[in-house]
Amino acid sequence: MLATRLRYLVTSPLSSATKYSAIRQAGNGVAHDATQDDIRQAVLRQPEGTGRSNLMRVFKFVYGVDV
Repeated sequence: MLATRLRYLVTSPLSSATKYSAIRQAGNGVAHDATQDDIRQAVLRQPEGTGRSNLMRVFKFVYGVDV
């Protein structure tokens, strides 16, 4: 199971997010103080086509539940 999750991380939205350090740094600053519900609401506020589906996959990976 862990190997599957790690493989998912390497080939998933997180691997592409690391290419944008300014975005990653801004996200880190907010995410560390945010609750799970805060993050859920932020994901749901994203318009389609802005990486929302990738954020939904990351959310599921981290929290183990769908947004």
